Amino acid sequence: MPSVKQALERHDNISAILRAISNAGQTTRRELSKNLSLSWGCVSELVTMLIAEKVIIEEEKAICTAKGRCPVMLSLSREIAVLGIDINRTGITACVCNLYEQKLWENTDRLDTSDKESVLRQLFCMIERLRSQFPGIAVVSIAMQ
Repeated sequence: MPSVKQALERHDNISAILRAISNAGQTTRRELSKNLSLSWGCVSELVTMLIAEKVIIEEEKAICTAKGRCPVMLSLSREIAVLGIDINRTGITACVCNLYEQKLWENTDRLDTSDKESVLRQLFCMIERLRSQFPGIAVVSIAMQ
């Protein structure tokens, strides 16, 4: 079982890999290793895990001019989405984005603040509706003031 320090480092490395691919659009394991100063083994292990989770997809490079094997290009899945919800006095705002931080949908509704159950019912109905509209939502984040 990894120590807390090892778990945090792993989390930081995964975040760095996802951020690097998001910024680059497409990259290789070798480029990630070089640009993030991580070992190729570390990058390969984490990328393999993210591919299994369908967060990263890999494609053969269309044109390969170098000798040897063509590098496999890595990109983020366009199927996965993130739902962010902000609840405050003025209303409930929801935003759905893909892993490239592109906004797919956003809306603000008035919030029924008559009681706690009304707020929760509106929140859960919104999440349910958006999960059926965007089946790729893998993360829901809620901020409340």
